[in-house]
Amino acid sequence: MIFVEHQFCADPITLDNYAPNQILFLDIETTGFSPNTSYLYLIGCCYYNKGEYHFNQWFSENPTEEREVILVFFEKMKQFQALVHFNGSTFDLPYIQTKCKQLNINESFDHIDSIDLYRIVSKLKNILGLTSCKQKSVEALLGINREDRYSGGDLIQVYANYCGRKKIEELKRSSLASTNTSSFTFDTHHSTDGTTKYFDNCSKDLTIYCYEGSAIEKTYAEKNNIPAHIFSQLQKYYSSVPVYT
Repeated sequence: MIFVEHQFCADPITLDNYAPNQILFLDIETTGFSPNTSYLYLIGCCYYNKGEYHFNQWFSENPTEEREVILVFFEKMKQFQALVHFNGSTFDLPYIQTKCKQLNINESFDHIDSIDLYRIVSKLKNILGLTSCKQKSVEALLGINREDRYSGGDLIQVYANYCGRKKIEELKRSSLASTNTSSFTFDTHHSTDGTTKYFDNCSKDLTIYCYEGSAIEKTYAEKNNIPAHIFSQLQKYYSSVPVYT
C-alpha cells in the first residue's frame, strides 16, 4: 500500500454545526460499480487540522491490499464526527460496507454522521437553476473549473496496466536473479527463448486474467512462448488474487 499526504491552505469549512476539525471528506476509486466483481484501489480523504487542510490517499498496489486500505481508512475516520461525500450514500458507503463483509472487517459507518452533498443539492435543484446535479454541474455553479486528466472509467485501465506491469517487472527481476543472464535476457532486441515478446506484448492480457480471477491457461503460455518457470509463478500469483462471489 502507498500512502500520500499533502497540505494546503484554505478557509476552514463549518457544516451542519460541525467544527472544521470534526469533518472528514471522502471519495473512493474502484475498478467497477459492483463490489462483488470489482476492487477498491484508492481511498481519498481531506480534513482540517491546525490551520491547514490535509489531503490523504491510500493506494492499493494490487487487489490483495484492499483490506489494508480499508482498515487504515476506518482508523482515520474514528477521529471525526461527520463524513462528507458526494452521492456516497448510494455508492461509496455501500461499496465499502460490502467490502468489509467480504474481507471480514468488523467496521461500519454507524458511529459517524453522514452528509451527502448530492442529496442536499438535489433538494435545491430548481432554486439553484441546475439542469443536472452531477458534480461537474455543481462545480460550474460555484465557479470551479476542474479539468481531469482521466475520467473514472479511464483510471480503471490505468490501474489494470499498473498492476500488470508491476508484477511483470517483479518477475523480470526474479528471473534475472535465478537465471544465467548470458543466455537468458530481457533485452528488447535479443532473447533466446521468446520471453521478450511475452513481457512486451502480453501484460494487458495477463492483467485481464487477473481481474477475471482465473489462473493462466497452459495453451496461453505456449502460444506466447512463456518459459515454464515464469508460467508457474504467474499461475501462482493470479490464482491468489481474491475473487468475490
